[in-house]
Amino acid sequence: KGELPVPDTPEMRARATAVAEECLTAFVAGSPPRFAFLWEKEKERFRKSVLSWLEREIDAGERAVPAYFEVSFGLGREAAEGEPHVRDALEIPLGDDRVLRVSGQIDRIDRRPEGGLVLRDYKTGKAPRDDGGVFRGGKQLQIPFYILAAARLFPGEPVVEAFLDYVDGGRQVALDPGRVTGEEFRGLLRNLVDLIAQGVFVQEPSSCDFCDFKVVCGPKGLLERRRQYKIGDRLLQRVLRLKDIT
Repeated sequence: KGELPVPDTPEMRARATAVAEECLTAFVAGSPPRFAFLWEKEKERFRKSVLSWLEREIDAGERAVPAYFEVSFGLGREAAEGEPHVRDALEIPLGDDRVLRVSGQIDRIDRRPEGGLVLRDYKTGKAPRDDGGVFRGGKQLQIPFYILAAARLFPGEPVVEAFLDYVDGGRQVALDPGRVTGEEFRGLLRNLVDLIAQGVFVQEPSSCDFCDFKVVCGPKGLLERRRQYKIGDRLLQRVLRLKDIT
């Protein structure tokens, strides 16, 4: 933490590979894979991903230095000496004497040599198409909340970069930090809070394949029919219009 990365060496690569092997071994401990050939292929893919990640970290070392990991706010944790954790939740004024309280944990914070913070949230899986719409309509609020939390945790240190870091493919989906400090973003949050208060919880079709509760909603064909039936609902239209914001 707080030190420039060591230049790439065979020892570093060997250590990264060894750590990957330790994690893979622990993952299947007590439950050996049924298909050994497929498991070996998956292990090799994982090792390559780890080494690819290491190369990216080394390349990025000249631009920013890792400073903090798993920085929490509002989770009730006591901060160790030199750590920036805060016990209380982030409070975001919404107007009309309403406040939205948010708790969370920032995966990683770097500092640039010339000044400024870099925030990232690690993700697995395939990165979405970066067409500027990932953060619209409240679909992905982690990074916006992290930017606001960092302003509280590090007063006087601006966030100059913030992104979702999809480690499998090496892609980063970024958000301009300036977009979450204005009234437009507050308006988005107000609309979301109002809709939730009315009991509106909208299905996100792109997430259905990975949802732990899809058995409750029924098969995919039924979900699509239900979505077509509900598309004209007045409250649903309010949610869909939010996608044009931020």
